[in-house]
Amino acid sequence: MAHGARIGLHAGDRLLGERLGRLLPPGARPLSGDAVDTTFRVIPCDGEAGGSSALVDLRRDDRTIGRGLALTEALARLESELDFAVARLARDCIFVHAGVVAWRGSAILIPGRSMSGKSTLVHALVAAGATYYSDEYAIIDEAGLVHAYPRAIRLRGVIRAHTAPREEMHDLPPIQAGLVVSARHRSGALCRPRPLTRRESLFRLIRNTVHARLDPGRVLASLAPLVLHAHAIEGARGEACDAAQPILALCSADRVVDFDIGFSHARPHPGSGGASHAAHPIAR
Repeated sequence: MAHGARIGLHAGDRLLGERLGRLLPPGARPLSGDAVDTTFRVIPCDGEAGGSSALVDLRRDDRTIGRGLALTEALARLESELDFAVARLARDCIFVHAGVVAWRGSAILIPGRSMSGKSTLVHALVAAGATYYSDEYAIIDEAGLVHAYPRAIRLRGVIRAHTAPREEMHDLPPIQAGLVVSARHRSGALCRPRPLTRRESLFRLIRNTVHARLDPGRVLASLAPLVLHAHAIEGARGEACDAAQPILALCSADRVVDFDIGFSHARPHPGSGGASHAAHPIAR
């Protein structure tokens, strides 16, 4: 079980079961009882089930979702299916398609679907010193706090990018959002984002939320406190390595522009006691 989602996972034999155990969603724990919301099965077709040359079928409940797959392909597909099942069935939080890093005690959210460049930007932010939280889902609780979902970063052309030992990633605390970045890669673009109002920020998050149509009331209740405290920007960006430092600077500014009413106001760092500093422009 993970985040209230009750998911069954069955393997064809013990050796295959050991490999499936490494795919369990972050935060998963054993179920008490037999009731489940959905069940995944990996069924060997031929060869040694746990060997790299094995072919397997992949089933979700009564439906075959992959037939005669190479084991490595099947495991990658299964991991993605497990993550989406948790996102869809979670009872204690909502899942937003977004990359997440932490910077100076605040979360930076990068909402976007696959192929939007969020994983590359997350990787660049981590390389610039941010703490990795997720490259696929931001988990938001009812208080608007952001929780980690620490799968290793997926980069196109790379099976898994290094982040941190799995044990360390599971100790990350929930934190308040500080910045929402809606930025799609465009070759040669400069990092000159425009500010978003809270309403616009809320819309960007809603359209990337798994539960948006299933439970709109719960989605709004969780996202409203998040956008109340977080600022947001939007715009095309160039290479992720060039955008990373400006984004971190926006999140760590001592004073930020209040995008809803148009003037700068103090935003103290956690633990600063509310001290005020010189104004810092964060957008042009």
